[in-house]
Amino acid sequence: GLQVAIKRMARDTVLQWDELADGTCVLLEIVLMEKVGSGCRRIIQLLDWFKLPDSFVLVMERPEQSRDLLRVLVEQEFLNKDVECWLFWQVLEAVWHCTACGVLHRDIKPENLLVKPETGDLKLIDFSCGTFLQERAFTQFAGEPRARALLPVP
Repeated sequence: GLQVAIKRMARDTVLQWDELADGTCVLLEIVLMEKVGSGCRRIIQLLDWFKLPDSFVLVMERPEQSRDLLRVLVEQEFLNKDVECWLFWQVLEAVWHCTACGVLHRDIKPENLLVKPETGDLKLIDFSCGTFLQERAFTQFAGEPRARALLPVP
């Protein structure tokens, strides 16, 4: 069968909520992933999600033999220029698609980039720090302290 990745988020830890087109209140990550979910093979696909009494469960594709870029870098220590350029191009492709969909990921780092070692194909994952693009400047921070992204001011 199809390999999947399961992510469970406790309701009491969810900081950002939004509504689906049908009015269902869900965590913002689900809305963002559905918005960017088609039209770009560089972004992990949300296959399904479930609302439980105490949490949300996200079911996402899990590319076979993929590892996060940090692990690849630690294992290989050095990448040749062609591989670096190919990986960077794919990140740009994912970011362009997100932007075209009105989504800002805000947590692009090696741990959130899955790479298939034999092909070098890359996928952007984890939209939990994401938000919608806006006209005004982002002036507050989100994400991990070591790699924070700007948030909008109310």
